[in-house]
Amino acid sequence: MPPRSPFRQLITAYAVYLPLQIAVLALMRAIAPRFFWFDDSEAQFGPAWWWLGRTAHGGIPALMDPDLGVAGAFTVDIQYGALDPLHWIVQAIISHSDDYLTVSWIVAGISMLVLGTGVVALAWHLRAHLWLVVGAAIGVATGGFLMWFGSAWWPMLWSVGWLVWFWFGLSTRTAVGAIAAGVGLTGVLASGNPYLIPFAVLVFVVEIVQRRRAYGSWRSVLTHAEVLGRALACVGGALVAAPTLLTLVGSTSVLERPTPSGILANTGFAVPNLLDAALGGATLTGELNAWGGAVAPVMALSTAIFAVPLLAFVDWPRAVRLRGVPTALALVAVALLATQLPAVIGGFRVPLRYVVVAQTALPILAAVAVSGARRVTRGRIILAGSLVAGQVLLAAFRSPRLVEWHIVGGLVTAAVVIAAMALLARNGRWRVAAAVLLVLGTASTWFIQERAMVSLETTADRQGVGTSSVDGAPYRLLRSAQPATGVTEQSYRERSILTDTSVTVLDWTASPDRGWETGVMEGNGNLLAGLKPGFGSLAIGQKDYQRHVCEDYLGLQCGGPADSGAALLEREPLTGETWLDLTSQDRIVLAQDAPAAIRAYLDEEWTLTDESSEWRFYERNDELPGRITWAAAGVTIASKFASGPAYVGQPMDEYTVTASDGGAVVLAVPFWPGITATLDGRNMPVSTLDGAIVEIDLPAGTEAGRLEVAYAPIGVRVLIPAVLIGALAVIAGAGLIVFARARRLRLSEERRERRAAERGEPTAPSRLTVLISQLLRFLWSACAGLGVDLGLYALLTHLGVEAGLSNVISSGAAVVVLYLLITRYTFGQQATVLTFALFVGWYVLSISVFSLIIQWGVDGLGLHPLVSKAASLPLSFLANFLFGRLLFARFARPRAGADPEGGSETDAALEEPLRPSSGQTP
Repeated sequence: MPPRSPFRQLITAYAVYLPLQIAVLALMRAIAPRFFWFDDSEAQFGPAWWWLGRTAHGGIPALMDPDLGVAGAFTVDIQYGALDPLHWIVQAIISHSDDYLTVSWIVAGISMLVLGTGVVALAWHLRAHLWLVVGAAIGVATGGFLMWFGSAWWPMLWSVGWLVWFWFGLSTRTAVGAIAAGVGLTGVLASGNPYLIPFAVLVFVVEIVQRRRAYGSWRSVLTHAEVLGRALACVGGALVAAPTLLTLVGSTSVLERPTPSGILANTGFAVPNLLDAALGGATLTGELNAWGGAVAPVMALSTAIFAVPLLAFVDWPRAVRLRGVPTALALVAVALLATQLPAVIGGFRVPLRYVVVAQTALPILAAVAVSGARRVTRGRIILAGSLVAGQVLLAAFRSPRLVEWHIVGGLVTAAVVIAAMALLARNGRWRVAAAVLLVLGTASTWFIQERAMVSLETTADRQGVGTSSVDGAPYRLLRSAQPATGVTEQSYRERSILTDTSVTVLDWTASPDRGWETGVMEGNGNLLAGLKPGFGSLAIGQKDYQRHVCEDYLGLQCGGPADSGAALLEREPLTGETWLDLTSQDRIVLAQDAPAAIRAYLDEEWTLTDESSEWRFYERNDELPGRITWAAAGVTIASKFASGPAYVGQPMDEYTVTASDGGAVVLAVPFWPGITATLDGRNMPVSTLDGAIVEIDLPAGTEAGRLEVAYAPIGVRVLIPAVLIGALAVIAGAGLIVFARARRLRLSEERRERRAAERGEPTAPSRLTVLISQLLRFLWSACAGLGVDLGLYALLTHLGVEAGLSNVISSGAAVVVLYLLITRYTFGQQATVLTFALFVGWYVLSISVFSLIIQWGVDGLGLHPLVSKAASLPLSFLANFLFGRLLFARFARPRAGADPEGGSETDAALEEPLRPSSGQTP
């Protein structure tokens, strides 16, 4: 194996990759500006992510908006990341733009840079050749499936990079790796792409098995600091993602897909040919069973073009012993096999999605294996050439119309492979030219594919088969014939029939332009104009609600124009009202081609207020306010009310109700586990009408009571503690690794000092070692103090002590514990009354100052209290640490047996369990 690249080579690799990736993105935008604002990204994810960022309270987005019907349950559909801090950051960034093409390129750019940067770090760490590191990063970040389908399905585009970072974090032994593992695991689990979760488990298993091989025994693995640190960081990452997953799991009792297809079924939909998935190629369109009928899919089966041919030059008996190769092999093999799974396994569909994992791991495998176990023979050269020729031939078989582009792709692939082998041969004469050819050739793949699809589009236009794409989006299977729509907030507002309001829109007919001409967009597009039409993009449905108000994935009424509307006009037994009345807002916008029975009913029972060529506008005739659509006799509701989205710690509905003899009210709110109600602060039971919408029974004697309806599923209830404790666990995991390394360094210095003392030379501990050791000990002490604070506070409040008094007691106890720990453990000093008084005085001042800063963040900057608190932690930690150093430097009374870095003489004994077994390399 070649010697590991120095850190400066990592900097060099990234310095080449970053501007190249930015240049690729810039050229892509110039050539195809709508590439990432297309199909689902335009109708579902783009509008929802933008709106969640725009309407966030204190940095945390809305949890639910019933004015969007079932589609408004943003926490249940994990693709929106409503409970994921990583999503919050992206949503906050894009919410500042009114240009949706810019929004789409920001999301794409962040996602591709997260992925490419992770590949650079991982491939470099696994000792791949410098230029293969760059080639793998740019090739993976512009991979076929990632580009051509991830551009529409943002959760997949966003998620893949976090799997790479998780892999990197587990494969390294540094504190940075622990943080990468924790954050990467959060990204995978809360990304909204559950298809990657099994592969994260696979990475963990393979990496831990490799650790066992390196350390010689499971005992050594389980007691080594770097393993324990990573495990703690992974636990922290899982805790941060837990609210997202817990909310989904807690809602499974009422979930169903909009188009259920059983638990296990194989319709053949999106199951690729295994040879296509394995061999790939720059221009391979692939064979996908039952995908789009006779329409050829796009070139989604490509990855870094050198990856497959370079495998011919790997000496596999040597390669499988290289670090990272077993993990990459496992990922590639399992992902390719997964593409052959049945089309439906529970909630998992479209096996083609798994190919993105193979496309990510394969270039890393090729780069690492050929760099560390290269073998060149005549037979292997012939094999590599045969693989390139096979890719071209297979692509030509799949789409013969594009044969000239297949040849171009094959020639570029061959040139890149030759350049890679020249670099590996260390031929200095052609090194610069080979490096340029490798990285530019790899980066050219998307542009070759785009030109090929444009040529196909041109041919289709000439033949008049109607497959022209919108301006700036090259032809592809999904919505290829869609006319252009607006791309700015102003254009959507001008086009929408209504803005900044909530209504119920009933439409049965799909539009070829996603509703642009009619003024009511499909899916979530109406959010871009502030219109909440009672529907949105639907990936997960509420099964009981769907029986009465059946909507498809775009929000259209089921059954199409032939539907009779009978389900909506069915009367609910308890109330005697139709489901149309019970589930609608106070205004209905009805399509002119709606079923005759629906139109006749609304003409008779509602008031027609306006009409256009496309729509009829109705208003309800009762005086019930807000989302209340029925109230029992004798129940009155004041006209003043508040109604809006649900946020953390805030009700979504507030009413003043009177029910002298008791009675029930019904709200047009789809029922989800976690919906709660209070009457004057007292919890009220929440029931449902046939499991579909919310019903609340009011007790007798209610006089002008304040009724509040909120949404707080289990994930929301644990959100703040899970994020805080999870983040602390990630930091603590990293701190454990740094602390263990500092301890080893200290022991090494002690041995050096003893040898120097034996020679009569003066010795002194490294000031950097002392500082690092004290800093890490202070971090551990602060975490312990926080644990005491939170634990005691939770215990006291559980026992009924008031929150304010509980906080005083728990904070006081935490300060005492912290003082004792940092006195003895961090700075190696004796506790005195003077230092304790000064310490408490400082913390009173520090807490007061940072409380003002946190409050300013909430009031002045509009941050959520949790976000403001988290932002203040690094500054407060640094200030408190510096004060501790100054305090004990000024009033130093070293404890007997203490060393200059703090701690005790027995610390050295604690190091032994952290070392691998004898004869093993850590």
